[in-house]
Amino acid sequence: MTFDKPESAADVARQIWSLRQGRLSIAEFSIEFRTLAATSTLDEASLKGAFTQALNEQLQDQLAFCQEPPDLESLIALCSRMEKRHKARQKGNNFPLPSRLNCPQDVNPAAPAPPPSEPMQIGRAKLTQEERNKRMSSGACLYCGMPGHFVANCPKQLKLQDPSVAPRVLVGGSRSDLNSRCVLDCSLSHNQITLPSLALIDSGCELNLLDQQLVEQLLVTTFPLQTPYRVSSLDGGSLTSITHKTAPIRLMTSGNHSEELTFFVFPSPQSPVVLGHPWLKNHNPRINWVTNQVEMWSNNCHLTCLGPARSSSEPRALKTTPPDLTGVPPEYHDLQQVFSKHKASSLPPHRPYDCAIDLLPAAPLPSSRLYSISKPERESMEKYI
Repeated sequence: MTFDKPESAADVARQIWSLRQGRLSIAEFSIEFRTLAATSTLDEASLKGAFTQALNEQLQDQLAFCQEPPDLESLIALCSRMEKRHKARQKGNNFPLPSRLNCPQDVNPAAPAPPPSEPMQIGRAKLTQEERNKRMSSGACLYCGMPGHFVANCPKQLKLQDPSVAPRVLVGGSRSDLNSRCVLDCSLSHNQITLPSLALIDSGCELNLLDQQLVEQLLVTTFPLQTPYRVSSLDGGSLTSITHKTAPIRLMTSGNHSEELTFFVFPSPQSPVVLGHPWLKNHNPRINWVTNQVEMWSNNCHLTCLGPARSSSEPRALKTTPPDLTGVPPEYHDLQQVFSKHKASSLPPHRPYDCAIDLLPAAPLPSSRLYSISKPERESMEKYI
């Protein structure tokens, strides 16, 4: 998934007015038109005019006999019904549809073409006129060549009616199959609200994304982008647009990696948190792709992001409770941190180096106790711990 550089309002308006339907169906063309319209500053009347101008002449002729729709969506729906009716008429009696005056109609039937070996067209490859006429006369789909449906609801259609979710490409597949991608346990904190979640690690995503549902649950303030980002899939097709970003949110990953992060709001319910290439570049983690775990963080993370790993059940009030120095000689009071139960129950902070203890291969382990203590010493130790 890639994000194009922001375009100015004038550039978007020029693209809208230069669009033409061509050989696309209304369903296909409306997706492209809506994508540009979402990022434009044109009013409703201008968008209707641009859409009408871009239509094929036959549809423009039919619209001349209809009452003007009140908005763009009504106009698209009307054109879609006209197109379906036109295809339905071609299955039976070929009655002429309204056309411009003094415009002769082509009454010569197209010559039949031999059946192609591969009827489905890839991407926007154009059908020959003979094949197109044959499919229209037989009521077959112009995209896959199979009967019983049209391009708008073709099961093999590459461009879906709702392209904001692209499974296994954009959001990493279904939630039930977590082994197909790398996800990290994480928690998001904002406004004294903490929610657990799963963060998808996606090096092909150029932004850090957060699903709209999590934004609402965390009561996060969002800010509109001065120029929206247009989202593209791997094949270069436009999906949707990103128009807002969040205020900084506290993100905790791997138990002790904490940071403040700004997300871009994007509909991704299957993977509500997506950490993209900017996050990987900033933290440079070493990931074990077999176990889907972070094995090591960068040196910078050890200085700024990582802290001691604490138990989730540990009361927060203990963090500021001073240790009990009763019975501790006064000359050791300056070392009160050593006697802190809170410090003793947590792991030490991560360091950029690793001091390993190498064991001898096949060496027998000692069977005796490591330390020999008396019964009163053991009872005192167990009581303290």
